[in-house]
Amino acid sequence: MTAPNDPILTALESAIWAFIRVRRRYPLLMDTAAELERVRARFKNEFHNDGLIQIMRDSFDMLVIDLFSIRESLVEGGGLLDLIRKRPTSLRRRAPEEFTPGPIATGGLSEEERERLLPELQREIQERYARDVNDAIGRLVGPDPPTAEHVTALIKRFRTETEPLDRDRNRVRAHRFERGSHDTTHLFIPLPDLAGQIEVVQEMLADLYLALTCGRFHMETTFAFDPEGTAQSLADLLVHGTINRATLAYGLAPKEGSKQDPAPWYWAKRGHRLGTQEQ
Repeated sequence: MTAPNDPILTALESAIWAFIRVRRRYPLLMDTAAELERVRARFKNEFHNDGLIQIMRDSFDMLVIDLFSIRESLVEGGGLLDLIRKRPTSLRRRAPEEFTPGPIATGGLSEEERERLLPELQREIQERYARDVNDAIGRLVGPDPPTAEHVTALIKRFRTETEPLDRDRNRVRAHRFERGSHDTTHLFIPLPDLAGQIEVVQEMLADLYLALTCGRFHMETTFAFDPEGTAQSLADLLVHGTINRATLAYGLAPKEGSKQDPAPWYWAKRGHRLGTQEQ
């Protein structure tokens, strides 16, 4: 394993935390898109909040741009994989004896049976730990002892696997109003298809973490506030335009006024609580 202050480990943890912060946007966007379709099917003629739609599109764009930036932090000169290429022995394979199995539950066994089985159970755990780490190294650089050339091949392969991300970021989203004579819309990654690129980056980071630290890192973190409820609220704002219109549409308040001048039920309550005269 690498030392705590090793530049490789520092770069790895930085990339993983950046990925977690970027990735958690994706399920929220997917949930909101699905909820939007459900709400629009019921309220087909309702007003659409174009300002919020623009914000959601911007968030989608930045998700792709940020994900590409993480990809570049791995493959660029001085980046994580370049650091490993300069020291390929950091991907050293492990022997079972290097791992401590930890406590093992042996309920229901007599003391004699426990003493007899414990060494075997400990050995199985040690072998599994070593196998998991060595399998990760194998997925990264193949079965042979790693060399700089193996890591160079890994970088090339990762660039190829994430080429759709490169094309979308550099020829669509980050330069949307340039190159007017070239149609690059076919390089745009639809929201559902972006899952494939996210998975490629996540698998790379997971294997690197396992290979370098002999541990695992949970990368499925989402926002602290309920993502499903957030998606439902966003969909209502997108379809109905405002919270006030949504409360009226769902019959949560007496519906007064005309279609052109909807009853300001929510706005009136809000203004009262805030000490303003919002309408």
